[in-house]
Amino acid sequence: MNFFTSFFIFYWLRRLMNPIAGLVGAVLYSLLSLAPEASGYTIQAEHFITFYIAISFFLISKVYFQKNQEIISPKSRLISLLVSGFFLGFALMTKPNALFFIPAIAFPILMAYLQEKNIKTFFKDVLTWGVGAAIPVLLLLGIAVMKGAWTECWYWMVTYPKIM
Repeated sequence: MNFFTSFFIFYWLRRLMNPIAGLVGAVLYSLLSLAPEASGYTIQAEHFITFYIAISFFLISKVYFQKNQEIISPKSRLISLLVSGFFLGFALMTKPNALFFIPAIAFPILMAYLQEKNIKTFFKDVLTWGVGAAIPVLLLLGIAVMKGAWTECWYWMVTYPKIM
């Protein structure tokens, strides 16, 4: 899991900055995430969140940070936004505090709107990304309803955190 996260961090930072930044980011993530002081003796959900968030960042950067006059097709743009949202949804379902990454991932969408002033493209991108994020959430909640576990699901998602 950490290897693939490092891989996406490398490609994401390479796209945003340069290959050296990508290499430094991937190596630092690898060293810090594999340190026994960070994990202890258990597998933590943070490794899964960083994996899903790294993929989401990578795909968003593929859409909004082209290099060397790279042109992304409308279909590829749509798929990248949808899949980026999909992995954000996975991160949210893994641990809800992934919610705090939404502004960082959405920042390029907002910056593109502020530069181009194209409201139609902005809403289309936000909607595509949002639908992608909603798919895993709705699938999991749908499975809970089909299995008859909605009340138990609601208890652990909403009621129990209020008690604590």
